[in-house]
Parts: sequence; structure tokens; C-alpha cells
Amino acid sequence: MVITGLLLSVETCDNVDCGPGKRCKMNRRSKPRCVCAPDCSNVTWKGPVCGSDGKTYRDECALLKAKCKGHPDLEVQYQGKCKKTCRDVLCPGSSTCVVDQTNNAYCVTCNRICPEVTSPEQYLCGNDGIVYASACHLRRATCLLGRSIGVAYEGKCISECPTARPWLRLRSALSANIPLRRGSANCVCL
Repeated sequence: MVITGLLLSVETCDNVDCGPGKRCKMNRRSKPRCVCAPDCSNVTWKGPVCGSDGKTYRDECALLKAKCKGHPDLEVQYQGKCKKTCRDVLCPGSSTCVVDQTNNAYCVTCNRICPEVTSPEQYLCGNDGIVYASACHLRRATCLLGRSIGVAYEGKCISECPTARPWLRLRSALSANIPLRRGSANCVCL
């Protein structure tokens, strides 16, 4: 439309593609803008859900809205409020509940097979005093155990603990709040 030599631009949502989980809406200034509007028609569970960020959302639709608003990796971990233990947590599919270092329950899929170790630099000393061939092997052990095993330091565990005394166990510098050094560990009586 041309009025007295000026071209008026009429903006609409007609040709605006906002992407998944969003829709175009005209703002107060009659300008098109994309707003979060996830499709919740397929959501069957209407109760609270625990998100992969460790936060409880009132329902899956609220989580999808948060995902749209800047948390693209956010996923539903399990139905119900987020928990500090795996008790009463039903993980979907073949995933397993694991409690992390901050005492939050998460559902993870365990790796069945880890690649063969090709370099000694891949070894990790777990904060449980066990040598893991790689980060994959440590994650797999964490998953199968059901609780987090942290990395004490890179490399094989170096134990100064006498093996003849089973009541002495290796404790990593990390769990003892000692400054972390490569290959550092100390023994404590348990």
C-alpha cells in the first residue's frame, strides 16, 4: 500500500518460522515475535517431573517451556519430584537410576561396551581407589553401582597402603580435601 509516496510495511506472522516449540505472536507494537508455546497435546503424565537439570517442574509442559526458553538440552529424567535417592525412582526404558556427587538421583543409560584402551594416559584413579581404564569404564561402573564414582586424579591409583592390612583403604586427595596432584593419594584407617 502506498500513501503519499511512502511505502507502508505490513508485518504479520504469516511467513515467520519460529522453529519447534514456538509460535509467532504479534506484540503490542504490532510486530511479529516468537514465543514459547510447546505442543503439550501428547503429554500423558499430568503430574510433576524431574528435569535433567535437577529441578522439579509442575508438569512436562512446564519443562518443555523451560527447554524452549533457553535450555535446549533439558529433558525429563523421570516422573515425580526430583529425589536425593534412587528409592521409588522409575527410570524410563533401559536406563538406570544413579545418585551423583551432589546427592541427586538421575536416570542414565549404561554403556555395555567401552572402547579398548590404547594409551596409558586414559587411566583414571577413581575416588574409590580403583583404577579405571578410561572415563567410559568409570561411567559404566558408576552406572552399574548406582552411585557416583568421582575421579580422584588422572593415571593409575598409587597406593602407599600396606596390602597386608585390609583395614587400611586408599582415600584420594579429592575426598580428603587435599590439593589435587597427579598421582596423589593417602591411606586412612576405616
